[in-house]
Amino acid sequence: MSHLLSTWLAPLHPALALQPNTFDQEFSTGYKLGLLLSMHNLTNINEFYNNKTTEATLQNFEKLEPILRSIGIRLSANVAVDIINGKGNPLIKYYPSHIANLYGDDSWNCF
Repeated sequence: MSHLLSTWLAPLHPALALQPNTFDQEFSTGYKLGLLLSMHNLTNINEFYNNKTTEATLQNFEKLEPILRSIGIRLSANVAVDIINGKGNPLIKYYPSHIANLYGDDSWNCF
């Protein structure tokens, strides 16, 4: 799934051109998810921190939680910890239909 997502994200923004084997690590700080959501005018990327410190990561996820909730994605503490720890990116695993709805892309419903 990471390969498909990496291929799909690459044309959207240079910062989203990721190697499939680094996808989980790249999204672990919340910054790239904030970037993706900012492309849909759901947030302002300037409010997110693009570094890997614990403080920046926690602040990014505190900002992401209400945004994700507003589009129907419940970001529980366990899911956030899994994302931060790079455990098989739960956003892909648990929320593909939300990603599909965001982009109007039915191909995501195959997951």
